[in-house]
Amino acid sequence: PNTVVGFHMSRENSNASEGGNDSCLRLGTSIPALEVRCHVNLILELLRNGCKLPEEMRILPLQLGTVSLADARDIWHLDSNWASNLLETMDDYQRQVLSVNKCMSGSEASSLLEKSDIILSVDDVAVSRMPDFVSRINKKQFVDMEVLRKGKIKVVGVETIPVSCVGVKEIAQFSGLILQAQPVALAFSANFDEFEAINGVFITHVVDNSPVMKICENILTGCIITEVSSTGEGETMQVSSIDSFMLAMGSFKNGELVRLTVKNVRENRTELLEVRLDLVYWPTRIVTRKPDGGIKAYNIV
Repeated sequence: PNTVVGFHMSRENSNASEGGNDSCLRLGTSIPALEVRCHVNLILELLRNGCKLPEEMRILPLQLGTVSLADARDIWHLDSNWASNLLETMDDYQRQVLSVNKCMSGSEASSLLEKSDIILSVDDVAVSRMPDFVSRINKKQFVDMEVLRKGKIKVVGVETIPVSCVGVKEIAQFSGLILQAQPVALAFSANFDEFEAINGVFITHVVDNSPVMKICENILTGCIITEVSSTGEGETMQVSSIDSFMLAMGSFKNGELVRLTVKNVRENRTELLEVRLDLVYWPTRIVTRKPDGGIKAYNIV
């Protein structure tokens, strides 16, 4: 029988170029099925108990794998006391421990944890199953972890990060660009090892026949806006979030030229894009979720 081992999310845009060839950009990330299932089960349990769906969960920016208990003892030199403690937390049919596969680049965890670290405990409680690991971390801003690294046990304090349970809470619309904060999931993609190290706002969509679409032949979906400046001698403003982007745009008037510095993370190159503002037909605005029922509110800037 077939077994689901993971989920892969991808998005593809294409533009016809000369000669009829298509130029495509695919963005994707793969998430092990076990991690997805554990987080979904945690949310379902809250709903079954009559609790309101939380707006966010807290996770550690890690991708985890498993190592057999036998290998942990033979190769990683797990001692008998820890082996006994972990054995009590395991399923009868699965004698495995958790190990670190990858840390999100730029996160605190990436400087504290290493690939192949064996996870022994979270806040002094032994863990060997993914559901237990997820539940021990959720709702906590910091956790203390004991890990086995090269035969030695180390204690590390790691900060968790928030992940929205209700999707994107805020987007910006600018001359046909749909912008959002950088998606956490992309930082785990094998193609974006340095993604999190890039500050800016993420271009999630380009509207057809928009001012940006008409002047730009390259595909912008999946790129990151890092700077905003005028075409004259104006100040260059760094962009690190939707708020900082909108603050920068507040200094421009209808009809002015805006220069955007755009980072193409897939091809590792930077482009300059000049857009003339048409605030009558293509206003710059923020779209947010209201806390009472998720109704969208449009704030014209």
